[in-house]
Amino acid sequence: MTDDSWQHAVLAAMERLTGVEQAAKVAAAWSEHAARGKVEVTFLGPYSSGKSTLLRRLVIDGGGRIPEWLTVSARRETFELNAVDVGGLTFTDAPGFGAGSELHDELAQDALVLSDAFLLVVPPQLLTTDRELVGSILSGRYFFKDPRSGGDQVVVAVIAQADSMGIDPDDDLDGMRQLAEHKRVELIAQLEDAAGIPLPNLQVFCVAADAYEEQARQTQPERSAFDPYRDWDGIEALTIALHALRGREAELRRAAGVRYFSSVAVAIASQARTVVDELQASAEELRAREIEWTLQAARVETVVEAARADLHSTLVALAGALSEELGVDQAESRQHIDERMTVTVEQWAQRWDGDLDLVLGEAKVQVDDRLGRPRARRTEAFLRSLTIGVDNTGAAQTNSRVINLLNDTSAELQGIARQTFELYSGESLDHLLKEGRRAAPAAGSTARLAKAKAASDKAAKAAHSLEASLQIIDAVMTVVTIVDAERRQHELDAQRRREREEARDRIESNAAVISTEIVDGTGGEPGWRVRADAALGMLRERLGLTSSDSAIDDLLQTVAAQQLAVSELEALVVNGPQHSADPG
Repeated sequence: MTDDSWQHAVLAAMERLTGVEQAAKVAAAWSEHAARGKVEVTFLGPYSSGKSTLLRRLVIDGGGRIPEWLTVSARRETFELNAVDVGGLTFTDAPGFGAGSELHDELAQDALVLSDAFLLVVPPQLLTTDRELVGSILSGRYFFKDPRSGGDQVVVAVIAQADSMGIDPDDDLDGMRQLAEHKRVELIAQLEDAAGIPLPNLQVFCVAADAYEEQARQTQPERSAFDPYRDWDGIEALTIALHALRGREAELRRAAGVRYFSSVAVAIASQARTVVDELQASAEELRAREIEWTLQAARVETVVEAARADLHSTLVALAGALSEELGVDQAESRQHIDERMTVTVEQWAQRWDGDLDLVLGEAKVQVDDRLGRPRARRTEAFLRSLTIGVDNTGAAQTNSRVINLLNDTSAELQGIARQTFELYSGESLDHLLKEGRRAAPAAGSTARLAKAKAASDKAAKAAHSLEASLQIIDAVMTVVTIVDAERRQHELDAQRRREREEARDRIESNAAVISTEIVDGTGGEPGWRVRADAALGMLRERLGLTSSDSAIDDLLQTVAAQQLAVSELEALVVNGPQHSADPG
């Protein structure tokens, strides 16, 4: 795979995760750097290591003028990424590591992502802070997550302030040079230990950029001011090594591209992996909630169906009893039937209300237990985090070329996660997570349940007025008439027997109709079960579930596709082009 095809593959994977706009920003950031006409060398090192002093000296020796932002002070001056051209190189001054400022450290690390080479500057005490960071740069872990050779080919190390190492060169020049060589060997060992790999190509120089700090207070010192110390200040050897970078521009720019796309891909994949893993866990939690609700709904439905069957058999038995008891007086019998049915249905409702309340109470307890579990609380926290302004990353406003880009990417991932859940839910997460949903039912919810209870009571008490009840009365009266005829007439012909059976069939069928209408409701009026349906609906809402049976399956499929994109991006980094090359 060529570098171009690899970069296109990385951008395509990023696009699937973060969208076209973010992928375009990544590509644009690299295009801007790739168009540079000079090799960019970024200064890195601990705070107060002598970076600014060394850069001033290189500018002066290169025939340039020191820019206003480049000062030497005990204060922590460098809060931005500033650059100055010297010959065929561009030197970028990054904030010092360990300056006690998060902004400092972000900018210093950001400078690593879009640079062709690095100049690591350490004080005579060598690297006392941020060894892990420097080691990750040299080993490649900073860019590729895993070690990869070649870091020592793009880093030049400098031990600054050589005149203050402990031996004054004016008193003992040979002793100072021996000490410098000892420090150089010590720093290489220290960096190899930090990197965890050999660094055979690492160049290390000891320099005194401004011997005895004679020019520290001069705004624009003359080049000749440094002449008395050139024999031992080490600047000439360092300058030769830096100028050699100009001849390696194509190689260094290619390696920079591999580092840049790999480091951004690693960062995006890491952010996306975190978000997608939370999506996966939350989707699985919602699946568990769906199963929990289905089990509870099935228990409630079992009670409702048992109540329906009991009502049906009760009405049939009542019809049979009334058929035997009543006479042929239509008006008197109808009134008696009406009264008996009303009492019977009310008694039935009172009996089954208790069973329904019991199972609904148990369902609420089970739902409360489910929502109280750590995974459920984590899901709620994750979903709630997606409702917070995704653009509010809390990052400081800087002139960083990459930190803001990755902050945008993080916000974009959060936004995509939110869109994924809202696609599943069919409504905003703010609505799903409205205040009090996980607490006890609010006043509105209590009112809904009270309204449902009143409706079910009304349905039970009004059952005798249903059309089907009139039909069962007619059927009962038919049986009453036939039974009375049987009392007065000992022989019944076949036609009478058929009529009796037909009437009883009518009682059976109309009892079933009445049972269904009382339980389920009719003509737009709610039935006895309305309280169960309202309670189940509230439980489903509390669980954050949608009404679509396939919604969670769709959500899990979406998450699986995002996980695949993350894996592809990670694989591209692992299997991408090597960034190491022959330093020539």
